[in-house]
Amino acid sequence: MIIPQITTIAKFIAKIHEGYKSIIEVILPVVQRLLVDPSAEVSEAAAMSLANISEILNTDDRGNYILTIVLSNALLIVMLIELAHDDENADNRIAAIQLLNKLAGKFGKELCENFVALEMMSMADDSEQKVRKTTIQSFVKVCETVSTEFFVKKLLPVYQKYRDAY
Repeated sequence: MIIPQITTIAKFIAKIHEGYKSIIEVILPVVQRLLVDPSAEVSEAAAMSLANISEILNTDDRGNYILTIVLSNALLIVMLIELAHDDENADNRIAAIQLLNKLAGKFGKELCENFVALEMMSMADDSEQKVRKTTIQSFVKVCETVSTEFFVKKLLPVYQKYRDAY
């Protein structure tokens, strides 16, 4: 499968004149489309590539491009939020949760508290047990990223509500 090679390609392109721009304009849109591939294997590989590519980008671009992708699931929150709120497909909601968790640390405290953690908290109350379970099990990176105060006031109560069930 070529998807795991996307990160290597992006790192190579970043070294070339105008390469950084190509990562944003060419590679990220391809990865974005792959994130919503019907094959779980493809979407998982794309999620890992997105997480790895985020390390190449500067902090502003992580927020501007990666977070936008993650939070726009029909351009990934018209893609991720749609995925996260796809009432007919729990697997899409689970994929969105896993991606948010994997990328939480890359966004930093502020973005994580204002977007990622709130979405995860919402998904903890999902109607499907397997979505709630995945959400609770996926809190780790989010909890590591947010402030202690945010964790204690917002995330800990959600975690405590469900932890014994899973």
